[in-house]
Amino acid sequence: MHRMGYAVYNLKDREKQAEAAQIERWKWLHSFPVDVIFDIGANKGQFTGKIRRFFPDARILAFEPIPACFETLQKTCASDPHIECINVALSDTEGRAQFQMNRSDPSSSLLEMGHLHKKLFPHTSNSQTIDVGTDRLDNYANRYRNGEHILIKMDVQGAEAKVVCGGEKTFSDADVVITEISYYPFYLDQPVFNEIHRLLARFNLRFAGILEQFSGEDFRPLFADGVYLSERLWNDFQTIGDKPAK
Repeated sequence: MHRMGYAVYNLKDREKQAEAAQIERWKWLHSFPVDVIFDIGANKGQFTGKIRRFFPDARILAFEPIPACFETLQKTCASDPHIECINVALSDTEGRAQFQMNRSDPSSSLLEMGHLHKKLFPHTSNSQTIDVGTDRLDNYANRYRNGEHILIKMDVQGAEAKVVCGGEKTFSDADVVITEISYYPFYLDQPVFNEIHRLLARFNLRFAGILEQFSGEDFRPLFADGVYLSERLWNDFQTIGDKPAK
């Protein structure tokens, strides 16, 4: 095959290599003290599994509203007694809501998908509406104690402002926030980067960089996983080479 100009790759090996490279890029997160992790939009436990490598003793609360994804999430986390899986969509209200479950489940959202998303990602064009439970993040603030260090990961496909408004105390207490930020509105009424940035700044969270950035076929940047740090951690890190104090 090589003589004919073809290269043969093992896809599973390629996936493992990509995951290993991603873990390597995330290693700097290990410098931060973290006791409690809120995985909001946990899907099937992908983030929870990766972040557990860096914080083996942290307590994790993983939130996922889609029943099939939640079932997989529970199975994935069953052997870890310090992970609590919760079958709700976090929002700014408690109760029930109509949820847009997409055939590509990571694209599912409390918000209706916009034309731009369907145009750029045609495989996400099909959705069905399901009824899900909703809750506010601050209703889980009793899961951590005063002085504990908190990491929030938020991947909710355009509903970020709803989550933040329902979790003002928790975001005020957070040390690290990792959130998907979109440069264009892919869902109806979705707040984009500038709006999310201003919203998080209200809680003295400072933008500290990009973990991953995703682009379209023409290499135009579309969205990213942004990192925000508390004012204390941001100031501590300015002494280059020093590990932030616990």
